[in-house]
Amino acid sequence: MLFSGQGMAQEEVRHSVLATGDWHKIAVTGDSIYRISFEFLSNMGINASQTDPRKIQIFGNGGKMLPQANSADRPVDLIENSILIVGEEDGVFNTNDYILFYGQGPDTFTFDETNRSVDYENHDYSDTTYYFLTVSDTNGKRVDMLDDMGNGFPLIEDFFSFRVHEQDQRTFVISGREWYGENFNGTSPKDFVFEFKGLISTKPVQLTTSLLARTFSPAEFRVSVNGDQIGSLTMESVPNGTYSSRAKENIRSFSLSQISSSGNEITITLDYQKAASSVSIGYLDYLLMSVHRQLALYSDQTLFRSWESVDNEFNTYKIKNVTAGTYIWD
Repeated sequence: MLFSGQGMAQEEVRHSVLATGDWHKIAVTGDSIYRISFEFLSNMGINASQTDPRKIQIFGNGGKMLPQANSADRPVDLIENSILIVGEEDGVFNTNDYILFYGQGPDTFTFDETNRSVDYENHDYSDTTYYFLTVSDTNGKRVDMLDDMGNGFPLIEDFFSFRVHEQDQRTFVISGREWYGENFNGTSPKDFVFEFKGLISTKPVQLTTSLLARTFSPAEFRVSVNGDQIGSLTMESVPNGTYSSRAKENIRSFSLSQISSSGNEITITLDYQKAASSVSIGYLDYLLMSVHRQLALYSDQTLFRSWESVDNEFNTYKIKNVTAGTYIWD
């Protein structure tokens, strides 16, 4: 499991860490390990060859929205993140040296360990998260190396992975925080394809559908996975009035013990059964799909989590496709 940052208790902060020093803003758009090269530092205006890499620090609190309630717990200032700088031991940032840090995108995913489920919150105001880099007078926080604990622990060879489809295209009141994507008028179903390399189709799958309809009579969305209908959502009608509700939403999660699939793709089909009223149109808010995959290094990095791991104090992870140069971060 990869994660970043720790919460801080609320306390009075008279001077932000940004109040002194030279700071450089870095934009990220998703959860990932990011690489900062010699050239990138130079392009930001930092004289990299004259910089002691051990003094480099990166601050940031991830991308999740601030809580609506002022009383809610939240960081009161920017938090320094642990980073890795390859080649910093000599105290010189050479042309082949680079920084690695874990950045979180603006959307928030929360994990219910009891029900083995994922919840999702789209950021209402931004599609970008920002981190801040500075060169300090003191050494920065670094990723710790852990000792090899040996074998003999429960073996984990797969992980759960998730994808989200959401397009913010329209809102019903030309304002507000709720935006919706594709529209359905009952003429033909729409397919949404998710690709999961190393998909294990014989293990549980979870699908959450968030749908909306503006209809003057009850309508229905039928949901299929790889051609098999798994259920439906009844869309309630709204009154035909100037000041009445414009539409009604229905969110439902489906849990499947397995799916029919011979490859790495899963196709979600949404079929809107239009009402016979004068107005009846459906909209997609988002689709959230969670599956199990073989634990392996896919492409240049893999973000993995395991439900089974939370039941044990220690675990052994068997990861395919790794090399001597592979990093594994917690």
